[in-house]
Amino acid sequence: MKKGFLAICLLSVSFGALAQVKKVWAPVDHLYVPKGFDNNDSAEVVVSGFFPTPCYSHNKVEVNNKRNTIHIKMTALLSDDHYKWCPEMVVPYYEVVSVGNLRAGEYKIVVNSENKNFLKGKIGVDEATSNAIDEHVYAFVDGIERVGSTNEFLIKATEHSDCLALDRIDTFDNNEDVVAVLPIMKRVKFGCTPQDKKVVYRTKIDFSNMKTDKALIHVRTMTGKSVNGLVDLGGDR
Repeated sequence: MKKGFLAICLLSVSFGALAQVKKVWAPVDHLYVPKGFDNNDSAEVVVSGFFPTPCYSHNKVEVNNKRNTIHIKMTALLSDDHYKWCPEMVVPYYEVVSVGNLRAGEYKIVVNSENKNFLKGKIGVDEATSNAIDEHVYAFVDGIERVGSTNEFLIKATEHSDCLALDRIDTFDNNEDVVAVLPIMKRVKFGCTPQDKKVVYRTKIDFSNMKTDKALIHVRTMTGKSVNGLVDLGGDR
């Protein structure tokens, strides 16, 4: 083995031994709580935050339900020598957190309760009117896109069968910072033919009840997992 190559290897090992990765609290900024869940749904909330440098990396999210309080713990990984070489650059993120199938009622939510910078909120769960997994069949949504700076949005979806077609799009908000969008499907025929058809549904969203300049769009989907996006409202409401 050449001496130069050996020196490089030893140097790499030396740096690797010096650098330690530690688990830290993920910096959280805002808790978004959609409305419209019932006890047949897997309820979700969204937590946003900002990493102060790109050297932070996501670790894990832990959810613990204790009586009527939902505890969410969010951590990140960070090298202890990051300040030596990592650039100062804010990296925004948001995390969709499933809090599970809950009984009807109201629950407190606390994010990173053991940290001085914690978040808290409340979520309401309604009693379902049927034993179905969900009250409606939603579209198979791939994403949502805003048309310029308008209040019109494009819901990008896939129709996997010609038996279902869009019935309507319901929207409702929590009078604060979240608008839930429900693209509801209906059966239009029997004797289904499988397909993989890309479609776009247009809808307008009313932000007049929002009390923040950054709102969450929470789109329910056929898979049970939501599609989410943060919208900068500025002063255009």
